[in-house]
Amino acid sequence: MKGNVSEKVGQKSRIVADALEYAAVKHEGRARKNPESRIPYIVHPVKVAMMLRDTGFDDEVVAAGLLHDTVEDSDATIEELADRFGSRVAGMVEAVTEPSKDRSWKERQDAYLNKVRSAGTEVLAISACDKIDNMRSMLQSLRAGHDIFGKLSAPVDRQLAKFDRLLEVYRGRVPEDLELLFAGTLQDLRDGIAAFHEKHKP
Repeated sequence: MKGNVSEKVGQKSRIVADALEYAAVKHEGRARKNPESRIPYIVHPVKVAMMLRDTGFDDEVVAAGLLHDTVEDSDATIEELADRFGSRVAGMVEAVTEPSKDRSWKERQDAYLNKVRSAGTEVLAISACDKIDNMRSMLQSLRAGHDIFGKLSAPVDRQLAKFDRLLEVYRGRVPEDLELLFAGTLQDLRDGIAAFHEKHKP
């Protein structure tokens, strides 16, 4: 009996390391969009996973955080993730995967919002951590003096509206600390955008 318990604990612990290795391979050669530096893309899912761990989620949720962009941005499939990491992890990744980039930005965001509205706490937390890190990345670029507005997938007002809509979905459905962190980061981004425009106005 003790041997079976130890084996299960070991399997749980290994899943995070396996997910990190898998994500690193799938994102190899990619970089974040930060204009001030070519940050390897893997840094983003690692930061998402760290937030999930710090919020108290278990290893499978942390693993899903590491893997959350693999299907959307590489040749990984949900079936492959299920075979390698189990159906729970694969299901969480599927729930936060945006539709094909063949569709318009608005169509993709509307579809994503509809998916997460019906999701559970763990999926919502992965989504929130993903967006928090995205907002922090935007803010970092603005504070470094970089004009990011032409590099965004949609105008900044639509980006902010997207985050506002997501915050309403997260309210009362993710851990309070995470909800407050999302709301605070969104306000910091708003302030950063205003400060950038003020500093660089004609």
